[in-house]
Amino acid sequence: WSSEEGGDPNEIWARLPRPFLGTVTVRVRGPWGRGVTRTIAVAEGLSVGFDPGWRRFSAAGLQSVTVTVVAAPGIAVSNSRVELGDRQRGVTVRLSAGTAACRLQLTPPHMSVAYESTAGAPAASIRPLTLFREDVRDDPGTFILNVGVSADPTLHVLGTTGPLQTLAPSAGRNGVYRFNLAQIVDTLGAHPQVQLCLRTDGALPVATIRPRRLYREITAHDGSLVLSQSVEVEGLTALVYSLRAPWRDAEILSVAGGRARLPRWLCDAGPMIVTVRIEDPWVPEPVPDWPARGSAWFVDADGRLAEDDPDENALSAFLAGVRPFPEQITDFSRLWSVRGLIGALHLGDRLSAVSDAIDDAVHAAPRDALLGITASKAPGSSIPSLLIESGVVWANLIAAHDDHAPEWSVRGALPAALLSAADANWSQDEIDAAVAVCGRQVTEILAGKDRFATAGRLDAAADLFDDAPDMREAFVRQAGLVPQGLLSGDSRVIAAMDLVKKRRDPRLQWLMVNSRKIFEETTRLLRIINDSTTMAAFEARRHHTALSGWRVVPSLSLGCALAARHAARGSQIASGWLERQRRWWSDLGEVVPQLVATDITLAELLVASVSARNIQAAE
Repeated sequence: WSSEEGGDPNEIWARLPRPFLGTVTVRVRGPWGRGVTRTIAVAEGLSVGFDPGWRRFSAAGLQSVTVTVVAAPGIAVSNSRVELGDRQRGVTVRLSAGTAACRLQLTPPHMSVAYESTAGAPAASIRPLTLFREDVRDDPGTFILNVGVSADPTLHVLGTTGPLQTLAPSAGRNGVYRFNLAQIVDTLGAHPQVQLCLRTDGALPVATIRPRRLYREITAHDGSLVLSQSVEVEGLTALVYSLRAPWRDAEILSVAGGRARLPRWLCDAGPMIVTVRIEDPWVPEPVPDWPARGSAWFVDADGRLAEDDPDENALSAFLAGVRPFPEQITDFSRLWSVRGLIGALHLGDRLSAVSDAIDDAVHAAPRDALLGITASKAPGSSIPSLLIESGVVWANLIAAHDDHAPEWSVRGALPAALLSAADANWSQDEIDAAVAVCGRQVTEILAGKDRFATAGRLDAAADLFDDAPDMREAFVRQAGLVPQGLLSGDSRVIAAMDLVKKRRDPRLQWLMVNSRKIFEETTRLLRIINDSTTMAAFEARRHHTALSGWRVVPSLSLGCALAARHAARGSQIASGWLERQRRWWSDLGEVVPQLVATDITLAELLVASVSARNIQAAE
């Protein structure tokens, strides 16, 4: 419709399919060639509801909310009802009507906070902030509270003994209020830790201000940990991890007067690492399976575990170097805990020997080993790398076959896939179990069809994503990616995006330098294997022009995975080649575990589809 033609602009709706789903472009021309153009997305009859209508803070983030989407008859909605948890700001839903489709990003109104100082202004947070006392005293800055509506908020400064001070906003407009933290500098001088809350009873905390340095050093003496120069604050807690029994949960110890009493089993169990933190009763933090690198203090001590379980004691003694590797392993989750954390166990020159002994035990009992990895303390992100390092990914696992389908989970998808493929033939029970985690694509790929073969291939959009780091969040939001299973197209794109973000990781340096040679070798090997399905998958992932560098890494990941699954079915040339790729492939698995795990699972299904067709042809 054009205003030059006259008539009612609403006449256009009668000429469009109803209910209408699509975009409408409006162009307004002004004098001297000036004008404006806007494109508007339209979904006829759509209504969206949020319950509650506004989300306040909860203990771990935002208050949970239910999002409901109601569309006109004829418009399909991928998720008409979605529950958002405390860490989720919004959700993307897909609308479709006939050949038309669009993605809709829904973000319920919510509370947020931010801290602005001369050092900068980080993005708004949907969780209470943690600020450091030293920073606030040196550069007080401004605390920003966004409640979304006009209000009269007051910040209450609470100490361990109760209310200490109140702050009124220095400015406020459109629901955003600014508080000058220079007003609490004197209070922080007398109180090492305070909370900023919107209620005097502390029920709605928005920030905690705590000391940056909690202690100077930690030693063990006479059955206790001694923290020199520790701060005296309520809730000071030590999380203690045993390096000679890393499969055990951390011990949570209260610190008072610079000391924390060790439980009996830790007194003579050898070296430990300790993380110290201040527990916040309003915002409780989970206890990590293992502390982040660089966040814990090493406490040296002699000893090993001496508890009631002889198998546990034997493995601990092996780690301490006083006994040989146990002859019998009853719990492989302990072995995987050691293998997954081995770089943090302070084993010195015994590291390689311990790794080799565990890998030998895994190959001796592959089914028990693969079933045990999910329950271990090994980080989930390390599972692809561990299975590559051990060589299990391309090993013949026929001895691990069992008619009972393994249990699938997101964390255990890769070991479950390897167990399902142990006899090179997927049963219907194994397929059904895989679909729950990987999506409907499992059945399609086993039938020889992969609708998303090119998903994950890097193209011009990847270059844009790489060149503009500040735009990445907006790019992802605009793409409206909705993962629906490990093997969905969107999941593969997300995995490829992760590679672009991390391509400069030092662990990938050797791969990047040698990428051209590896790419040529991979191409040559797959041609020798001479399987059309394998080559089609590899070519679909291939960058249009690049032959080296980060743009070919998705091809190398899939190429190794395809070679591994042929090796598991008897290809000696593939097996020998993979031994030489083990190091860089394992490093890639550490940096981008989702890409590597997805590709191994995808490769298994593709190669299994070939095996199934060959069996049918023989019959």
